[in-house]
Amino acid sequence: MTGLQEVGQHVVVYGERGVGKTSLSYIARALFLADQPNTSIVVRVQCAEGDSFTAVWGHFFRAFRQQVEKMDKESRTALDDLVQRVETILLYPDSDDLSAYDVADSLALISDHLRVLVILDEFDRLGGWQATLAFSDLIKSLSDDLIPISLMIVGVADDIDGLIRGHQSIVRNIRQVAMPRMSSAELASILTGGYDAYSKKSGDSLSCDTAAANSVANISQGFPYYTHLLGGAAGAAAVKSGKDLVTRETVFMAMVRAVDDTSHAIRSSYTEAVTARADARLVPTLLACALATNDELGFFSSTDVAQALTKQTGSKRGPGHVNTHLKRFASEPIWLLEERRHGERRIRYRFRDPLMRPFILIKALESGALKDI
Repeated sequence: MTGLQEVGQHVVVYGERGVGKTSLSYIARALFLADQPNTSIVVRVQCAEGDSFTAVWGHFFRAFRQQVEKMDKESRTALDDLVQRVETILLYPDSDDLSAYDVADSLALISDHLRVLVILDEFDRLGGWQATLAFSDLIKSLSDDLIPISLMIVGVADDIDGLIRGHQSIVRNIRQVAMPRMSSAELASILTGGYDAYSKKSGDSLSCDTAAANSVANISQGFPYYTHLLGGAAGAAAVKSGKDLVTRETVFMAMVRAVDDTSHAIRSSYTEAVTARADARLVPTLLACALATNDELGFFSSTDVAQALTKQTGSKRGPGHVNTHLKRFASEPIWLLEERRHGERRIRYRFRDPLMRPFILIKALESGALKDI
């Protein structure tokens, strides 16, 4: 990634949950280390819910020390003094909270000895605007002083303003990488590539036909998570039955296993959504939400849901038939997020967890509520 090779430039990767942002950061890590393997390290920090700026850099130091400890004895000895100086700055600051300048000083010290990439994953989990403002200050300081350290910030957001707040001037020091949902062709290539890799590694032939690849891609709704989940389940089902070709029928047979293997959080959220209130009509409305036409950010209107419900039931449905359910889904506990655009009366909705959408489709196909997609 070009931005990681330029002094004063940093990278912000944003997009919906489940589109592959973390996977992209691992690719960036491999490319960064491959360039100058003997003098480069990558320090990865997994941000936790509510972390402060100070807490993040405490996590960083511990991860940094672990990376140094993996080096050979001669390198560890040469960096011993550096590790102690950085520890003093980051873990024992003069005040209760670290400043952006404290962190910049410690990173400048490290950059005198090593080429470093710092990956801050799940950045959106940080505790409020104060933390992100401090990172804006840090980016400005690193860029203004041309400190040769690269930051890669990864998080869930619709745009860069959703992750980084503060100095407008830092925009010129940031490479913005928007991660959209993957296309059907890209998802299908994940499936076929995975089966090719299995065949080469195991020596047993395994492939899929076009109909199976298209089915998995359509169900996945742009999210590679579900392509891997469905593809793995279908491949395992084919191997178990002694077949070397995954067909559309194999995919549907494997969906029961895929539902069981899905993230517990997604399964629990779905169960809560359809059982929290005793209303049998909630399930078809939720399915209509998953089938509704949506924009590039995943938003849909009550009209879109009503049209999807009409198509599913064969009976004419208007916004009035679904508005009450949509309001319920958008109230505590929240499964749908609602937004009213400036100057518009119409409310738009989208799934709080975008991975819920393909899960609903899988459940519907498994139960027979949905015959095809």
